[in-house]
Amino acid sequence: MMTKPVLSSLLILSCFISVSLACAGECVEDADVYLKELQAITDVNSRSATDRNAIVSRLFCLYNDARFTMASQYPKTFASQSAIDEIREENRKNRESCFKVIPRFMKSSSPEIRSAATRVLAYYGWPQAFELLMRCEDSRPDMKATLFAIVGDRRAVPWIIEQYKRTDARYRDRPAFILHCKMAYLNALYHLASPVQLPFIQSVIRAPQPAEVRHRAEEVRDHIRQLYPERKRSA
Repeated sequence: MMTKPVLSSLLILSCFISVSLACAGECVEDADVYLKELQAITDVNSRSATDRNAIVSRLFCLYNDARFTMASQYPKTFASQSAIDEIREENRKNRESCFKVIPRFMKSSSPEIRSAATRVLAYYGWPQAFELLMRCEDSRPDMKATLFAIVGDRRAVPWIIEQYKRTDARYRDRPAFILHCKMAYLNALYHLASPVQLPFIQSVIRAPQPAEVRHRAEEVRDHIRQLYPERKRSA
């Protein structure tokens, strides 16, 4: 029986789904606390908006920690790179519990719950997270790219490149957000580090770009070349 009230002090990242949520849980507990609370929930199809929001808020708190905030919200600082590495390392201790508790929420009739559960599973490295994320509707593909980077599935590379190419037209009235998104996509590509990215990265470097974008693209290129020395001559 959950007794904690649903609070409005944090805004749920509803950018992944079409339905805007009004409230979220205040994330002050460790992940294992939220996992235990979710495990105790018997009805994943509640018709009560309060119950649904309570579930979503707890799912929200399982992935929206300080490391994810750094990785997704501050792509212009290279600290976001190390944040993703820390996420992968820190999540090991709760990964098994997460995989036991969260999948049943994917069967909920609520799209909000299913979307939040998808993000949690991706955040903890669920093996089928790529397919789940690809099916998940979103209006903030930059954050979705961060989750793909955490998952580490290189099948996401073409999707991320396509989102990068659409950024200027998609956010033409928001130049600062264009820069944010491009940096987020390049960060994700840095972590995925597939050699098939090199032609695209080279085109980013050659095109007129803000200095931050060009520098980050060069870091992506150099990282891939370090992993694949044979590519230094071909790209």
